Order: sequence, then C-alpha cells, then structure tokens
Amino acid sequence: MDLCVSFLKTSIRPCLKHLRHPTAAKTWTVFRRTGKAMSNETKTVPRPARGLGFKLLIAAGCLMILFALLVYCFFLLLLGVVYPFRVGYHLLAGWYLYLQRVGNSLSSSPTQVVWCVIMIVLMGAVLHLLLKRGYRLRFQSENSPAVWQPRWTCAILALLLLLLGSSFAVTELTQQVWALATSQERISFAFDSQGGWKREQSGDQLAELGLALHSHQDVYGHFPAGGTFDQTGQPQHSWLTHLLPFLGEEQLYRQIDLDQPWSADANRSPFQQPLYYCLNPGLRETYRGGTEGEPTSAGYQPAQYAANSHVMNANAAPGFQEISDGSSNTLLAGEVNAQFKAWGDPTNFRDPTRGINADPHGFGGPFQGGAQFLMVDGSVRFINEDIDPAILKALATPNGGEPVGEGSVAP
Repeated sequence: MDLCVSFLKTSIRPCLKHLRHPTAAKTWTVFRRTGKAMSNETKTVPRPARGLGFKLLIAAGCLMILFALLVYCFFLLLLGVVYPFRVGYHLLAGWYLYLQRVGNSLSSSPTQVVWCVIMIVLMGAVLHLLLKRGYRLRFQSENSPAVWQPRWTCAILALLLLLLGSSFAVTELTQQVWALATSQERISFAFDSQGGWKREQSGDQLAELGLALHSHQDVYGHFPAGGTFDQTGQPQHSWLTHLLPFLGEEQLYRQIDLDQPWSADANRSPFQQPLYYCLNPGLRETYRGGTEGEPTSAGYQPAQYAANSHVMNANAAPGFQEISDGSSNTLLAGEVNAQFKAWGDPTNFRDPTRGINADPHGFGGPFQGGAQFLMVDGSVRFINEDIDPAILKALATPNGGEPVGEGSVAP
C-alpha cells in the first residue's frame, strides 16, 4: 500500500498541479492497511500557483475573443445591421427614454415624494421582519444562531427597485418592436451598406417626433399648429417649438419668450442651439440660408424635417377627430433635403403634392428612391418618389375622402 501511495505522489500530483487554484488547498484521504484493519488519514496539500506563462496565455485568449467580437460588430454596422444594437440600447436605457417621454405628462409634489420615501422605508421594514423570521426558522440551531443581516434586506430592496426600472426598459423595448412590427418598415438584418443605418436612425427620429406630437394631442386635444401668426400676420413660433416640452427639452423651452417672435433678438440664443431630433443623419448640414437660400449671419439651426401643410398649417391645429381619412392614411411630417428652414421658423411646413425629390421646396430624402414620412398614427413609412400623384395627394389630405390603393407605400 505504501508503494501505491508513493506512486500517486510522484506521478499523478505533478500532472494535476497546473489545474489547481493558486490559493486553495486539496484534501487527500490516504488508506493504509495495518494487519486486519483498514485505517485512513487525511492530509491537506496546498495548491501551487500557476505560472506566469499560463496567465499570459489566458489573457491573450481573452483579448483575441474581445477583438473578434469588436470586428464582428464593426462589420455588422457597416452592413447596416443595427437592430441587435437597438435592442441592447433599449434594454439598458429604455427606462430613461420611457420616463423622459411620459415624464412631461406626470406631476409630482413634495408631499408625494415624502410619501413615496415613507412607503419604501415601510416596505423595507416589513420585508426585513419577514425575512428575519423565515431565516431564523430555517437555519436556527443550538450551536449556530441564525441572524439575518439588515444589509441583505437593503440589497433585496435595491434589486426590487432595479427590477421596477427594468420593467420600464422592457416597456420601451416592446413599444419599439411593436412599432416596427406594425409599420410598413420590416425588421431587416441586411441594409444598404452606405446608408442603411442612417435611414434607420432617421426613421427613429421621425418616430420620436411622432410620440411628442401624440403627447401634445393627449394634453391639449389637438396637434400643434404648423406655425403661429399674430393678427397682423407676423410669424411667431413653429410646431417644433411647441413640441420642446414633449421632447425632453424643457430647459430650452423655458429660454424662449413666446410673447415675442422667434426672430426677436431675445430669442436668438435658443434658436441657435441645434436640436438633435431635427437633424437628419443622412445630411448633417448647418443651416446657412433662409427660404431663398441666401446666407445669413443669424446662425439659426436647421430643421431637416417639415410638417405636412395640409394637416399643420398657419394657426391650423387639427385633432384626431378632424382627420377623417384615417390616421394610417394621412401624412403628418417628412424628410426634406433642400431649402431648409430653421427649426424655430413658423413656416416650416410643406405641401407633399409637389412630389418627392421633385421640388426643392417640397419633401425629399437623402436616400435613393424616395423619402420617409411620419403618419398620423405614429408609424414611419418610406414612400417611393415614383408614387402616383393621385395617391400622394390622397395621403397628403386629412379629410379629402380619396381612396388609397394597396401597396401605394413601399415597405
């Protein structure tokens, strides 16, 4: 038996030493036969540390895997495959996006905040008492008392609050997936490598404008006017200005003096600030001209999306009830690629019946073949520039009663 033990020590243990944890120990039970009885003794053998070469090999392998993942993601972005990244983004930041969108319609007071804190504290206290009692009944013994730690309760309570925030993220992700599933735009995993992701991002920005417009409709009972004008015809403010509180731009909105025209000196500073939702990623140009394209030193920032003048016009602010042609058959806003107006300009609305990519004062996209439009129902659709003018007119008018044929809007 001694010979077997000696063999194990000299042959097997050296083979196992490279697989052991550097600080842990291994317990060996050695059996010895003495006469007719079998005895055993336990030995604790420390595990030697791994060599530097082994650690470098593991680190190099991890770096190679990380590099391969980065290259894979890079090629996905080149191909325009952005949907997986959007899913991850909405899972991580969806709670913030959801609260940012609905926060404007919520109100709170110091009393409500105090009551919220009190309820969280009471919930934590009740949770601690229940867990403490259950833990003691389950693990209490004569030799070892079972004590539930308060920090464990705090950790569980924090996890519950984190799950609450995750529910907002899932809600935001569900809304994004539903918007894609119910719109004419289909989920695609292969786009044009030159502009697929930019077109997708532009559609997302139009969808965000649609959510803000719907929030305005929910609060005031109608969409904002395409532009407001006083009794003398003096331009005042644009539809985008009135959407600022619903786009999470409350601070910028408070800087604007609504009692003065948008072009007044007092309002110059806020309208010189770029508005992310108004910049098409396929263009990204700085506004340098007015309605005639003449250079100006005012530095007003552009809007590369415009409203449908048949729905939102001068001092015209319709609601859902006034759009009898159907919310899914009526254009609300769309992309423009020439003669940009400032986002604060009250005349930032256009007539879709001019055609798509056919008139610099009409609608048009930076992507080949057509332009993207926001429908009244909040969906975003790509409309081909070769669409039948009669169908385009039917989509432009909110209550004209014209029929809209199937397949008139490209998927």
